[in-house]
Amino acid sequence: MITKKDRILYIPIGLPGCGKTWNRKRDALILCKDDIRFMLLNYEQTDRDFYLDSQNGDGVGKITLEEQVKEIFEAALQSLLGTGYNIYLDGTNLIAEHRVEYIRRAHAMGYKIHFILFKNHYTAIFRNSIRKRRVPNEIINNMFRNKEELTQFEKIMAYKIEVRKTVEE
Repeated sequence: MITKKDRILYIPIGLPGCGKTWNRKRDALILCKDDIRFMLLNYEQTDRDFYLDSQNGDGVGKITLEEQVKEIFEAALQSLLGTGYNIYLDGTNLIAEHRVEYIRRAHAMGYKIHFILFKNHYTAIFRNSIRKRRVPNEIINNMFRNKEELTQFEKIMAYKIEVRKTVEE
């Protein structure tokens, strides 16, 4: 059941295929960039070079799909924070700068921060291989090499840090 009383912002951090979506919290509203991409256009057609016209189709005001997704995501997050419900930010959340911005917004609205760290690189590679829409292994491996650990600020601001590992890691 979704509750207002706790005001928790869940921030899972992990690679594509590691189990973030499967482990979604049942007591929270879900905000997911993948869902926004799917709403904007057929998911099979999305890529980082796709442009959406924000004007009248004459090439003026073109923005990438990812820029549009980011704008919608940030507006939705601000709106959801205003409801007081628990929120689960379903996504990789590998970039510290983005996480810090989410934390600042959530704290301003009286939220606690709960990080869920997924440390299962090999499981992510395997699960990705059996998904309908796969992320290339080179991209997952690159994300793994470039992921940003929790900053000291994030550790201080965290209400709870939960680590999920698999046996082989």
